[in-house]
This record gives sequence, C-alpha cells and structure tokens, in this order.
Amino acid sequence: YLIRSQGEEWYKQRTVVSKKMLKLGEVSNFSTEMGEVSDDFVSRLGKIRDVNGEVPKLERELFKWAMESIGTFIFEERIGCLGDQPSSMAQSFIENMEGFFKTLQPLLYNLPFYKLWKTQLWQEFESYSDNIMEIGHHMVEKVRLYWVFAVIIYTSTATTWCLYLLAKHPEVQERLLSEINAAADKNGDVAADVLCRLPLVKGVVKETLRMYPITYSTSRNMTEDTEIGGYNVPAGTHVQANLYGMYHDPALFPEPESFRPERWLRENSGDMDPTVKAMSNLVWGHGARMCIGRRVAEQEMHITLSKIVQKFKLSYEHDDVEPVLNTMMTPDRPLRVKLTPRF
Repeated sequence: YLIRSQGEEWYKQRTVVSKKMLKLGEVSNFSTEMGEVSDDFVSRLGKIRDVNGEVPKLERELFKWAMESIGTFIFEERIGCLGDQPSSMAQSFIENMEGFFKTLQPLLYNLPFYKLWKTQLWQEFESYSDNIMEIGHHMVEKVRLYWVFAVIIYTSTATTWCLYLLAKHPEVQERLLSEINAAADKNGDVAADVLCRLPLVKGVVKETLRMYPITYSTSRNMTEDTEIGGYNVPAGTHVQANLYGMYHDPALFPEPESFRPERWLRENSGDMDPTVKAMSNLVWGHGARMCIGRRVAEQEMHITLSKIVQKFKLSYEHDDVEPVLNTMMTPDRPLRVKLTPRF
C-alpha cells in the first residue's frame, strides 16, 4: 500500500496516483459533484437539528459527509451516506472506522504487550481493520484503500475544529460571509472558479490546523548523518517534529492562542517569516511524501465551510472543547454547535 511502502515500490505507486490526486485541475473538475454533496449535507443539517438548534452526533454527520464527498472523486458515484437511512454498508464502514482509530492510538504509544500475546485491544483493532478492508473491497477493487480512510477521517475532524472555532468567533464568521457572498455566482454557488477568490476561507482552514493540527507531529527516518539545531543526528534515527509545539510557539506565531485567520492573507504576508509561513503545510507532510489526498481534502473543506456559513449562523454556548489524541487530534467531547438559519 502507498502509505506503508518504501523505495522503488512506493515510487511506482506514488507516480501513478499523484497524476490524479495532486493536480489541482484534476481535483477542480469534481467541484460540481462535491458541491452537490455539500448542498445535500447542509440541507440535512437543517433537518436534523434538535430543539436547541444543535446537531446530535455532529462528528458522525461530518464523517458521513466526507465519505460521500470523497466518493464522487474516487468512485465517481454517490455512496448513499446522507439519507435518513444510510446503507448498511456505509453505516458499518463508519462504525468500524471510528473503532479503528480509537484502538490504534493506544497500540501505537502504550507498551506493546500485543507483540507477546493477542490482547483484547489488539483483537478489537484486528477486527475493525478486517471489516474495513472487506467493506472497502466491495466499494472499489482497484484503489489502494488506506489513504482513502485517512482523507475521510482527516477531513471530517479538521472540519469539526473549523466549525468550533467559527462558532466561537462570530466576527470572523461575518467577514467570511461577506467574502463568500461577494465571490459566489448569481445563484450563490461556490464553484471551482469561486474558490480562488476566497482567501479568508482558506485562511480559516490554515489557522484551524495551526491551532489544532490533526497530525500533531511529522516524522522521518534519517538516511544520512545530519546536524539539526547544533545536534548531530546519526543516520537511521527516527526523528519527529512536534507540530503542536511549533504552532503554539509565540516566537514563531504571535498570539498563538488567538484565532487569527487573517494572519495567512497575502496582504499580511509581511507580518510572518516566509519559512514560518511555509510550516503551515507540515500538517500535510512535506516534499515527495506530502499527503496524497491534500488537494481533495482542502477543496471539500473550502466548499462545505462556505455553504454552511452561507446558510447558518454558528454559535457555541458550552464549556470550551479541549484536544485529545485518538491517533489524530480530536475534540474531547461531542461538539454541540448551534445552527441558526440565516433565512
């Protein structure tokens, strides 16, 4: 598989997949289909709000949206996740994906007793993994599956954090709404050509991933002796960069605990060192190993966030949400954002 392979095997697979996945023009061709999924998702949010205007199990709804949206690009068809009664296959896929990432985190970082005997946690992880692969092969036979799983969970989790921060900062919401309305076509649609005129939308996503980097670290195995910060790091050493620490360092990002998406706008480019600004991309990896699904995930988020802000005013009236690690950086509690229709 692309994510796990190395050397020549990795290069061959990466070369084939990147021709479609990393070319902006290829991804933009599916903006209409992704927009239709976003329209259906926004309509569903309006229908399933409770008496307080909040969406029960919002994280799961976002997961279903991300899965449906990626399907238009990878499978070139709708999967059926957004109906009142999702298909049993889609529902099973969602439940097993949630279990997969929940069990993966302790297996990665706790003592590896599972190498000595099959612990209960390992057996659960194994079951989730087997179920995901079986369902995935029913959905598509010729696509490597692991990166698809990663894009779905990454996109839905990142969008969860975006909605939380926008709900906490109504002034940013209003600026965002003004930008979207000015750029949208006469029907209010956010098509591919509109996205290039939404710098604040893109700034919201970048600032969200700075404050809550879903991939909270990035790593490399050193292929040669290297000096880093005055320290000699020998070849073969596994090195991890602490993205959360860097992104919350006031020496690099002034007022790091403040949500300031405008820091990423071109007119403010002089306020940030170019090297520091480039670090925002590390949440997607770097260089030849950059996340293969980055363009798809960004386009999904830009379109859907725009449509949600067009339709609803977001607010949050509960205790602050804190990040926890469940393989990715996720909220520590269900997100209860209030959605108030604008019209």
